[in-house]
Amino acid sequence: MEQKEGLVCTRCSHSVRESDDFCPECGALFREHVECENHPAREAVGVCVICCEPQCKACGGYTHDLFLCNKHSTYEIYQGMARVYGASDLAQVEFAKSCLEQEGLHPLVYSRKASPIFVGSPDYTVFLASGEFDGHIVNEYKLMVPCQEVNTAELILDQLDLRG
Repeated sequence: MEQKEGLVCTRCSHSVRESDDFCPECGALFREHVECENHPAREAVGVCVICCEPQCKACGGYTHDLFLCNKHSTYEIYQGMARVYGASDLAQVEFAKSCLEQEGLHPLVYSRKASPIFVGSPDYTVFLASGEFDGHIVNEYKLMVPCQEVNTAELILDQLDLRG
């Protein structure tokens, strides 16, 4: 996966390869006349950074500088990592993390657990799609994976019956 120096996405300035059809960081399309995955008669305007499927305006759009399809538009995403699982029990989250690692994925546990004594600090935040803070207190350990690993991670977690 060698990247040539100087090739960058014109939308997000992320380094890209000359062979890339879209930016893996933001979902910007580099080719013209790409068909929408759901509507072949419509031209795609971006590629979902989670499922990597091209989508038209009706099927997806930019959410805080990331192109997401309608299905994935509500995922919590922060610095290229998407939340695939969460629980208040750290042991359960660590178990899920180890299962994903055994399958070759790259999970990360994100934690800012609020103390029951101290409530309301802006330090204890929940982020929404693309890292937006909605003002709620975190009482959850979040299992995050790189955006392109979401579909595989969810299949594994479903097989383990962890996602309910």
